[in-house]
Amino acid sequence: MSALINAALDKTRAGGLAWKAFSEESFRTPVGTGYLHVRRIWIPAEDDDRDPTPEVRYSVQVSDARGRVVAEEDVPAHGPDGPGRLLTDLFGAARESALGTSQVLEEMLLALRGA
Repeated sequence: MSALINAALDKTRAGGLAWKAFSEESFRTPVGTGYLHVRRIWIPAEDDDRDPTPEVRYSVQVSDARGRVVAEEDVPAHGPDGPGRLLTDLFGAARESALGTSQVLEEMLLALRGA
């Protein structure tokens, strides 16, 4: 699965995958005859002092042409390397693609510069 996620991340960063937003936490894109779906999940939790400290997890699903989930991975977001980092990066790239982040930032920068 990591090879697929890496390839999707590279293609998204290059502008080759167009993601669609289902919410601020969930994005999907067609790949071949199927779909790739990535989402961020906030799980309520408490630390040792019983203070709220939600756990962040990322989930990726691969579905076939009929919409059946054929592969799925769910990992915690923490850690500088590994599947958590990879899905964090994919989620960020998918979000930027779906929400048009670069265009919004560019328009704001132009407005601030008085153009």
